[in-house]
Amino acid sequence: MCFDGTEFDHANLNLHESMTHPVTPDGRYMVVRGRLWRVANPNLPSEERTSLVKELMRARREVKSALTEEDKKTPFSRSKIGEQS
Repeated sequence: MCFDGTEFDHANLNLHESMTHPVTPDGRYMVVRGRLWRVANPNLPSEERTSLVKELMRARREVKSALTEEDKKTPFSRSKIGEQS
């Protein structure tokens, strides 16, 4: 099933010349082990794509770090909640 509710036509997949995975007819997604993954814009200049990927990875590291810091605080506060009753 596609995101728009229509049936996904596996027979209509194409292999993009630079990819080893099948790509949807519109070129926006590739299929890996039966799952759709968004493909990078092929018209994006290499330098711009690299810059955007670095920015995305930096943001993901910051989120992971923030969640890790929050996890370190959580056991302490959970134990105190139980003691207050």
